[in-house]
Amino acid sequence: MKLRTKLTVIFLIIALISALPVFLISNVLLKESIKVFINPDLEELIDNSLVNTKGEEKSIVKLADEYKKLKLIEATVERSVYVGSLLILLLTLIIAIVAGRVISKSITTPILYLLEGTKELYLGNVDYQVKEKSKVFEIARLTKAFNNMIMRIKKGKEDLAKSQKELIESEKKATWQIVAQKVAHEIKNPLTPIKLSIERIIRKQKENKDDFKKVLEEDSKIILEEVEELYRLTNEFSEFAKLPKLNFEPYDINLVLEEFMESQEKLYPEVEFHKEFSDDSPLVALDKSSTKRVFSNLVKNSFEAMYEGGMIFFKTKLNQNMVEIEIIDNGCGIKDEDLPLIFEANYTKKWGGMGLGLSIVKNIIEEHKGKIEVESKENMGTKFTICLPVWREESEV
Repeated sequence: MKLRTKLTVIFLIIALISALPVFLISNVLLKESIKVFINPDLEELIDNSLVNTKGEEKSIVKLADEYKKLKLIEATVERSVYVGSLLILLLTLIIAIVAGRVISKSITTPILYLLEGTKELYLGNVDYQVKEKSKVFEIARLTKAFNNMIMRIKKGKEDLAKSQKELIESEKKATWQIVAQKVAHEIKNPLTPIKLSIERIIRKQKENKDDFKKVLEEDSKIILEEVEELYRLTNEFSEFAKLPKLNFEPYDINLVLEEFMESQEKLYPEVEFHKEFSDDSPLVALDKSSTKRVFSNLVKNSFEAMYEGGMIFFKTKLNQNMVEIEIIDNGCGIKDEDLPLIFEANYTKKWGGMGLGLSIVKNIIEEHKGKIEVESKENMGTKFTICLPVWREESEV
């Protein structure tokens, strides 16, 4: 049942409850009033008078006729009062219905407007305003408060859109800065062995030793490989504007590390490289190029942490379905307070560094579905442990 109908019925019930007692009381009072003027025992007295009185029959009969006329008037008055009371009751009910409809309309119409406003707000229409036509003070206040709420939501939505736009612009700027830094870092990685190879060639040329030709061939090969890597990187960046896509293939990690260590021994003659490889090491899912960048970055960091040369150990072992690779140096180590932060982007303690090296290393390892951990003691050395999943024919990294 609608609210308007309910209010009308309530008004009708109130009218009935109020008018019905008035109707009944008025009828009772009318009857009592007539009894005061017309004695109900008068008819019996007239009959007795007709029996006992002789010679005065005519006057007695005339009195009886007058009494009957009074009785007839009494009945007529009772009917008229009854009908009049019914008419008054009916009029009261009609007035109650009309008043109920009018009052209920003044209450329900603004509520329907509010309901419509709620629907519009739910649909996202923050420009909608509820009509303020109610004469009921409380409902008028409620309507005004609702409109004010919509206006505040509209303003909040506009402010949020503005903030989101500013945030997106800020994120774009920050993202491009990070991308630019990563591009610079990825290009810088191959430049280091190129620089060291050229310096070695120049040094051997000045020494004028018999092995110069061999050194020249070896270092020229390294330079060509790194230039090819540079070309590949710049090609990838220019084509996709992102870090190179990884291409996973099965590799023997021991062979990959041996090949890598040979190149590093030539680049860092001041460093002693040692290996301790597991004999049962299975194939590992690798992107060889990015993995090489990981090892190069870690060796470069180890070399920079040494004062006048040192030692770097490469170890491998199988741990369930993961292959663990340990890279250990005897450099200056890392402070305890710096350890939790070294993999974060833009965090660095090096002069002129960008703090992206280890962050990129961590990202590459995670793209291999692996993980990297670090242990270090100041003035004693650092150990990086890399865990990579064993290659499975049916699975993809």
